[in-house]
Amino acid sequence: MSRADRIVLLGKNGSGKSVFLRSLAEHYNLNLTSNGIRFNPQTNLGYCDHMLAGVSQTQSLFSILREISSDSDLNVKQNLIAAGF
Repeated sequence: MSRADRIVLLGKNGSGKSVFLRSLAEHYNLNLTSNGIRFNPQTNLGYCDHMLAGVSQTQSLFSILREISSDSDLNVKQNLIAAGF
């Protein structure tokens, strides 16, 4: 894999995709090293549940990302544009 590569996780409903992603997010957020899971120090992991429980329904996407990012406004806008928003 190369820098900025993206991964797609495909599977039938109920096959455990969300459980797997939640487990990865937990290991990343708690800096756990069990089960042989290690992250590159430059890894940036983002995860939102299906219902987007942690996301405000009244704020713009830019506002939400600006609050949680240490990037400048310009970088946040550029990243949104690069992601197709």
